[in-house]
Amino acid sequence: MNLNRLRTVDTPLNYMWRKRVLIREDTERFLKDLNLSETTSDIYFYIAANDANVTNILTHPYFKYVSLSTVKRSVLQLKTKNLITVTTDPQDRRIKWFNINEEN
Repeated sequence: MNLNRLRTVDTPLNYMWRKRVLIREDTERFLKDLNLSETTSDIYFYIAANDANVTNILTHPYFKYVSLSTVKRSVLQLKTKNLITVTTDPQDRRIKWFNINEEN
């Protein structure tokens, strides 16, 4: 059996792998030399695409294996690098909303 031929067949898994590689390359190119972990990068893109706070991130299925401490650490890193801004909810001061810093 020729195993090399089997690897060139376009299966759904091959397709998904190629997509993941392309997304990773685009992510690294976009974030350049910021040295963000994969989880921190994912949280950054989530904030860019959604109304985000810690609860929204933790309850999203994509982040089901990410702990509260990891989310907090990632948010702090993004804030320290001036990639996001944090605002307090006017009705509930316990809630902090995250937004992309448009200046960067």
